[in-house]
Parts: sequence; structure tokens; C-alpha cells
Amino acid sequence: MKNPTQKKKRQRHPAEFILTAVTAVLIFTSAVVLNFLTPLFADDFSYSVSFETKLPISSFYDIYRSQVVHYKSTNGRSVVHALAQLLLWIGKPVLNYINGAAFLSFCLLIYFHAFGTLKNLNYKRLIFIYSALFFLTPTFGGSYLWVMGAANYLYSPQIILIYLIPYRLALYRRVALYESKESLSYYNISAQSEKRQKTLFCDILCAVLFFPCGVIAGWTNENTSIAMIFMVIACIVAMIIYSGKGKRQSPRRVPLWMFTGLLGNVLGALLLFLSPAQKKRLEGAGGIGSAGMMVRRALSITKNAVLYLWPLLVILIVLFAIIIIKMRAADSKTRRRALIAFTTPAVYTLGSLLCLYSMAGSPEFPRWVWGTIFGFILIAISSICETTARVFYSDKDTGNNFPQKKLRVIQIYKWAAVAISALLFISCAFGFKKAVDDLMPVKNAYDARVEYIEDMLSKGNTDITVDIIKSNSPYSSYNLFDELSFDSSSWPNTAVARYFGLTSISRRD
Repeated sequence: MKNPTQKKKRQRHPAEFILTAVTAVLIFTSAVVLNFLTPLFADDFSYSVSFETKLPISSFYDIYRSQVVHYKSTNGRSVVHALAQLLLWIGKPVLNYINGAAFLSFCLLIYFHAFGTLKNLNYKRLIFIYSALFFLTPTFGGSYLWVMGAANYLYSPQIILIYLIPYRLALYRRVALYESKESLSYYNISAQSEKRQKTLFCDILCAVLFFPCGVIAGWTNENTSIAMIFMVIACIVAMIIYSGKGKRQSPRRVPLWMFTGLLGNVLGALLLFLSPAQKKRLEGAGGIGSAGMMVRRALSITKNAVLYLWPLLVILIVLFAIIIIKMRAADSKTRRRALIAFTTPAVYTLGSLLCLYSMAGSPEFPRWVWGTIFGFILIAISSICETTARVFYSDKDTGNNFPQKKLRVIQIYKWAAVAISALLFISCAFGFKKAVDDLMPVKNAYDARVEYIEDMLSKGNTDITVDIIKSNSPYSSYNLFDELSFDSSSWPNTAVARYFGLTSISRRD
């Protein structure tokens, strides 16, 4: 018998599919172009060689041996820095395409975690995500284009977001099944979507596989690792709370893989935080600091968050106002539905706040770290927006009994979304042109430097001085800090000299 709670699936208009495909292609293409215009910078030269032999990376074994030394001498981020050395070994020409695909993947992962699915991918939402990342990330080039920046703040959150996909799906299904026919999202999920019984072999296999996956995800980056562990625990707690209703459903257990994954997360985080190099790094930066120091850092973080994220904060304030007004006018049954529906946004919101404010325990908070944090915040706000629209303005039933006033609001919302998407698309086009114009002089200066170095080497000169390359653009990694100093024996001069086969290199007066 057909489930009465299931609605007819709406056919997707071909034009919407084409627009979405074109949007995805343009995101990938723009990222590839910007990567081609971004030369190697600072740490890229250091990680192009083995930390053990100081010779160029030439095999997977070299990367392994390099990371063993790196773990003891530099820091504990072995997963992402091994990935960085792999990418640099592959080479910039191929890496440009890989990074382009990674940035598109990042946008899609944000989309999935915010909206719960990639089915019927919406070009308007995709444009919004890209626009927010492109215009609001404080150092777009440092977070997503610079090879070492991308390894830490583009690939690292992707590892975590990919790992969290099963948790997201399990929580979404459990919440929907808990509400049964009363659930506002039940039409998307049938009772068969979460199996009541699994084979013992399947349980054990999933549990075994999730442990090493959890270790890798927990061993990526400090603040994101903390946030991820909290989100996994929150998912498990929510799964327990929504374990069964009693009348229509028998109690549902929490899958074993969730717990083994969490155990792996904790072990990975311990490997990260307790590495021999991590202690040296922390002591060298002045330590964690006193409670008063951490409070001052938290206040500084709040100030910068308002400075960088104010457009999203305005959206968030409007959403909270709508939620409060609607909840006050709703009956007890609708309020109960809404509270349950907002479980997932609450998990991501608290996780993103923890990802942000855990930096209060760090002596340093470079601008390019915001790339990862911004992705989590974007998921949280988008998830709140989607849930608000679904709970209070759902258009799944537009029959004769559907209030005309509500229908008009939905139509206005749809046309406004199209208009805003068009404006954002045009803004991105102009923004992309400006980014290209900003990056071209940097790329030309770097190419001229490489040509000059090769000319000097051909003449037997191995001690050289060069003009510094500098940019004020947020799309260039060369705006992060001075890329060369006057002292040829200091870093990154030594790394650049080793990379090009020079005895020494320094900047001109």
C-alpha cells in the first residue's frame, strides 16, 4: 500500500538542471584559473623537500620518512602535511586542477551538510555558498589557493566533512523516523530508510572501518578536530534521545560504528595534540596563556567575527526574529515539531562556535585559519535558513486548503531568491576579474624571478639578491607576510635557496 505521507516527486525543470551544471563548471573553472595564477609561497618551498634528507620528494616512502621527522620536529599535523607534500610532489600544473576540484568539492560538502542532500542540487544555493566564500573569507588566497594553506584549511575540513556524512545521514533519518507521520520532513524518508536490523557481519565491518577513518579525521587540525569530536558526541546523544517513540516504532539502537568512530577521533586528536613537536611549538609561541589571556583572545575573536561575517550575522538575526515570531504564534504541536527539526542546525551551530572559539587557546590566530572556520559557520547558518523555510514556509502541500497569504509569501521568496542569485552571480563575475587582475602582477613577478635565478645559475652565481614580491590583495598568498628577509640565513630564505639549488638568497634594499 502506498504510504500516505509520501508526496509526488516534483519533476525538475531542465533549465534549472542546466543552470546548476553551468554554476558547478564555472566554480571549478574559476578556481583552476586562480590556482594557475598563484605561485609557490613560503612553506611550499619547505615542504617540497624531505624533512629527513633535505632532498626533493621522489616517492611515497620519502613522504613517510619526512613526516616521521616532521612529527618530532615541526608539528603534529601529519595527515594534512603528508597530503601537502604529496600535492607538491605531483607538481603545480596538475595540482592546479586538483585544487580546483577540491574547492568545488568543498562547496558541495557545505551544501550537503547544510541542506542534508545533493539531490536536486540548487544553483541558487550553490551561488550563495560560492559568493560567501569568495567575498567574505579574509584571505581567500591564503586559505584556498596557497598550497600549504589549502592543505590545512581546504583539504582538512573536507576530510572531516566527508567523515561526518554518515553521522549527518543517520541523525537526519532518526529525527524523521522519530516524528513518523507528524514529521515535517517525513515525506523525504520512508520507514525503510533506516533498517531495524543489520547483520552482525555488517555491524562489525562498519565498526572496524570507522575506527581508522576516525583516527585520520581527528588527526587533521586542532580546532576543527575539537569541533568534530563535539559534533560526533552531539549526534550520538541526539540518536539516543530519538531512539524510539513507543507506539509506532520499537526502540532503535545507536549503531556501533558511531562509537568506534568517536574512539578513533579521540585517538587521532591525541596523536595531534601530544606530538613531541606540538609541545615545542606551543612553548615557542609563549604557551596557552592564563585564563585572562584566553578571555581577551575570545573578545578579539568576537570582534573579528563581526568584522568578517557581518553580512551573515544580519541574515542570522533576521532568521532568529522569524523563528521567535513563528514559535510564539504556533500551537504546542507545531512548536514540538520545530524544536525537533532544529536539532541538526543546533549541532552544526554549536560545532562551528566551538571551532571558532577554541582558537582562544592558541597563542596565534592567523587570518588564513578563517578559511576552515568560515566553512563550518556557513553550514550552520545555511542549515538554520533551510530548516526555517521548511518548517514555517513549506510549499509541499499547495492544495485548496493551503493559505493564500502563505502561498504569496513563498512565491515572493522564490522570485527574490532568483533576483539575489542573479546579483550575486554578476558580483562574482566582477570579483573574479578583480582577483585575476590582482594575481597577474604577482605571477609575472614570480616568473621573472625564476627566469633570473636560472640565468644566474647558468653563470655560476649561487648567492643572489632579488626584489621582494608583495601584494595587498586578499586573493594572493603574497599578502600574508614578507616572503623574503634581508638575512639570507633565516627562514624562508633558506627554504627558497634549497628549492632552487642556490647557496643563499635575500631581498634587495
